[in-house]
Amino acid sequence: MFIRPATVADIEHICRNLRPIDRHEVMAVRFNDDPDALVDDILMLGPRKLGLFALADAGREPVALVGAHLMTPTTAAASMIATARWNAIARPAHRWVRRVFMPAVLAPHVARAECRVWDGNTVARRWLRRLGFAEEGRAPALGRHGEAYVQCAWINPSWTFPEV
Repeated sequence: MFIRPATVADIEHICRNLRPIDRHEVMAVRFNDDPDALVDDILMLGPRKLGLFALADAGREPVALVGAHLMTPTTAAASMIATARWNAIARPAHRWVRRVFMPAVLAPHVARAECRVWDGNTVARRWLRRLGFAEEGRAPALGRHGEAYVQCAWINPSWTFPEV
């Protein structure tokens, strides 16, 4: 597996080739199903972005985007979307997220990282639990077709809040 800061070409390739479960999960909470609009929204994160990485397979084809952006001064939205080639990199991707991304990108910058996952995406929910995320609650009817989502969060055990 190869890891690099995500380029526009990486983002376009992954958004235009999402695996079906990611397409359903992402597009259900958007106003349209346009992958190019998703690309534009990712690119607009700009200065709030803590990191956005392309994970590529042995042939260097981009397979997944892993990233986080600030929602508040102490909270990040964490995300991962992938193409159908995800299984080719799933194990090394898990190790990299756990050993590098979370300690280097999340831990120094936020007290909390959170995401919402489609209730029916049991594989993603299990993966998030393995990464240390806890399910905090269910949001019924969040998707535009009535899909329920689960709020998941990772609380940074090493974070100390500044004194007020």
